[in-house]
Amino acid sequence: MGARWALLGAVWLFGCTALLPGTDRRAPPDADASQDALEGSPPGDAPDAMDAMDAQDDTTAADTSTADSAAQDTVLVDTAATDTAPEVGCRSNMDCVGMAVCDLMTGRCAGCRSDLDCGAREACCGGQCLDTLGDVRNCGACGRACAAGEACCGGACAATMTDARNCGGCGNVCNGVNGTASCAGGRCGIMACNAGFGDCDADPANGCETATSADPANCGRCGSRCAAGANQMVTCAAGVCAPTCNAGFGDCDRSAANGCEVDTRATAAHCGGCGVACPAGANATAACVSSTCQARCNAGVGDCDGSAAHGCETALGGDARHCGGCGVLCGFPRASGVCAGGACGLGLCSVGFGNCDGNSANGCERDLSADNANCGLCGRACAAGQVCSGGVCGTVCMAGQTLCGGRCVDPVTDPAHCGRCGNACAFPNATGTCAAGACGLTCTAGFQNCDGMTGNGCEVNIQTDVAHCGRCGNRCPAVNGVATCAAETCGVTCTAPFLNCDGSSVNGCEVNPQTDAAHCGGCGMVCRLANATASCRAGGCVVARCDAGFDDCNASAADGCEANLNTSESHCGRCNNRCSLLSVCSGGACTGRCLRPLTLCGSSCVDINTDEAHCGGCGRACVRGQVCTSGVCGAAPPANDTCTGAADIPLTASRVTLSATTVGATHSLDAPCFAAGLGDVFYRFTLTAREYVYADTFTSPGFTTKLFFLSSCTAALTSRTPGDNVCDATGGLSCAGPGSQVFTVLPAGTYYLVLQVSSGSAGSATINFQHLPAGAGDTTQLLPGSTAPSGATSGSSGSSTTCGGSGPEDTFWWVSCTATAAGAFTASTCSRATWNTVLAVRNGTGVGDACNNDAVSPPAPSGCSPQSYLTASLGSGAGLHVLYVDGFGGATGVYGVAVTRP
Repeated sequence: MGARWALLGAVWLFGCTALLPGTDRRAPPDADASQDALEGSPPGDAPDAMDAMDAQDDTTAADTSTADSAAQDTVLVDTAATDTAPEVGCRSNMDCVGMAVCDLMTGRCAGCRSDLDCGAREACCGGQCLDTLGDVRNCGACGRACAAGEACCGGACAATMTDARNCGGCGNVCNGVNGTASCAGGRCGIMACNAGFGDCDADPANGCETATSADPANCGRCGSRCAAGANQMVTCAAGVCAPTCNAGFGDCDRSAANGCEVDTRATAAHCGGCGVACPAGANATAACVSSTCQARCNAGVGDCDGSAAHGCETALGGDARHCGGCGVLCGFPRASGVCAGGACGLGLCSVGFGNCDGNSANGCERDLSADNANCGLCGRACAAGQVCSGGVCGTVCMAGQTLCGGRCVDPVTDPAHCGRCGNACAFPNATGTCAAGACGLTCTAGFQNCDGMTGNGCEVNIQTDVAHCGRCGNRCPAVNGVATCAAETCGVTCTAPFLNCDGSSVNGCEVNPQTDAAHCGGCGMVCRLANATASCRAGGCVVARCDAGFDDCNASAADGCEANLNTSESHCGRCNNRCSLLSVCSGGACTGRCLRPLTLCGSSCVDINTDEAHCGGCGRACVRGQVCTSGVCGAAPPANDTCTGAADIPLTASRVTLSATTVGATHSLDAPCFAAGLGDVFYRFTLTAREYVYADTFTSPGFTTKLFFLSSCTAALTSRTPGDNVCDATGGLSCAGPGSQVFTVLPAGTYYLVLQVSSGSAGSATINFQHLPAGAGDTTQLLPGSTAPSGATSGSSGSSTTCGGSGPEDTFWWVSCTATAAGAFTASTCSRATWNTVLAVRNGTGVGDACNNDAVSPPAPSGCSPQSYLTASLGSGAGLHVLYVDGFGGATGVYGVAVTRP
């Protein structure tokens, strides 16, 4: 007996040693089973002598510590059962498997005795090592079970159908950027967006991504696009669209429908700004040139003073100062000019002068009183030795005259010899004069001697000089602008934003249209707002003060103080004070009764347009399963009636059959092809790589269908490869009969398929959806019959074929119709490539798939390897088909392929 206890102690010690870190816990073969084998006895034979001794020893050991029982005796008897299942009955830890240890008191294997026996994220629960961070029955602690529908996420129970931190699965946190995230049905959503933001792409993954306070495409709310009218720019500020006219244009009729309709650079009624009308004046038509008023004169008259207000005041036909045109002076040296019919002619010569050369351009060029060749008359020459004096030939000059250069001159009055011979009186912009032997001057028309000095002549052009406009010292004013002088008349060019609304240059540009409520945004544009006192800010009318009992609750000046605080049920007594459904606003206070459109049914206010218990009238209840729409009971919309509730298409197989119904579906968006369509339902699919996608409704559609793809909930998909069809209502591009067919190639991403009622009544339909890998190379439509396309593979591999194709690939695709019969398909690169090609054909139905690497036997030509020869039997009916030209072991190169297809 002592020996047996010593043996048990050794076994116990050995078991404890087995628990030490690093020791091997695997159980060795049972010793009795080995002995049975030596004796030639098969497993499961009757107990032998050794078995009996073991049973006796086990029983004795048990008697020393606990009451003897049949269970104990039975457990410790060494049988075939204990040989093959060491977890029931053990003498040491070596007899147990996995993490189990041997309990020597009972002779049974136990999973664990403490947390030290378990892994880092496990706990010992009832002898078992359990993952308390993920076990729903032991979440966070042994025995702490999660409720039905909950998951154990990091040791805490979470309702994955509603928990935004673990939505649909542990650790899937819903994005609440700029808003509050939600989780419903295991899908993330947006409960509410922060003020000034919106979830405009209907994608909860990026939260409330759009700043509706400043986004012109979603101004104030999603989908509210600020429309820029003609000649306008538009911005969004504080959620309100703010259009601004382009330079040189004005919104003079204050109508948003036609934008900034007036070109203020060239419109006489709004010249330089709205309401700035150019006066026509006498003998003229008003015109606006470069934002400045001008007069377009009638024939024969001119605006010679430069004032549009005076019109065309000058007759150009007979005015010697403006002969034929403004400023065209009709005058000649030492002679008068005559203007007739707008043409200038020579008039009478000054006394003592004559036009001896017959040229009117130089006027009366000869001084007949002193010209020896024309003395007294043109052509009368004095004899030799005589001089002409006073128009008479003689031998000496007359008294008071002096001989200068062979001529008798009066130095007291002669401007060519004033005071002495050769002292000529000549000055800029003037005619020289001589009086008492001293030079003087007479200014040319349009010029004046404003500095009083003769040396620089008449130095000022009073027609254009803003400091001496029309006369010396008359400076043109320039209030809020740049002074101008034209035809001796002052004007002003305004500096932005100022305007000259009264047309007077005396006070300059007297109006600031950015702040003047009488000229807000343009001359004469008076701010008048409903129920308010208006002011002007930044060229727009704003509310300065609301009338008593009114308020500007929508912060829009366009409708003034639109809210009547005495009667408005949304703004009762103050902005945004909404009365309850059972009250109405009277005298600025909410009082009880049903508000329109609610109706009192019994003691409740209900909307008979939507209430299923009172649909269209009190007590008119819809039958179970129906909904109330516009006061009429009807079928409830399908779960995937909207894009946000789109049904997911599983892509585990190449073909998916979808059962669809449009009964009760609403019309969410217009199709991008054919007519707008009626009710529609949505399906969503996510591609992890580039693929061909296909869908049809050829299988017994219950209504006239339409199919089309979307790249997002609001954007229709456009053509992606030549020959594809992304929107259809007429049997695809070539199929006859009812139903629709769409197909294209798409990169990785999430897309939507829409089934819509094209015409007629809603009903049920079957959608046949197929998809196949498109690889990374070229995508080419394969025509029916025998063809021989060619190409070159390059780049990286996008997909692999089943018979060793792992290089870059090109793909050739086609679609078939319901009426397409089964047929043979062949493809060959024999003698058409010099590298190790791989060919494969795949079908959306899965029928007729085939792959070939090296063609080594008929019907392939001998010696074709390492090129490929592919044959396949394609099934009948509608679907998607793709031929892959690939390379073995990453091979690539130029190829041709001979193809025959049905």
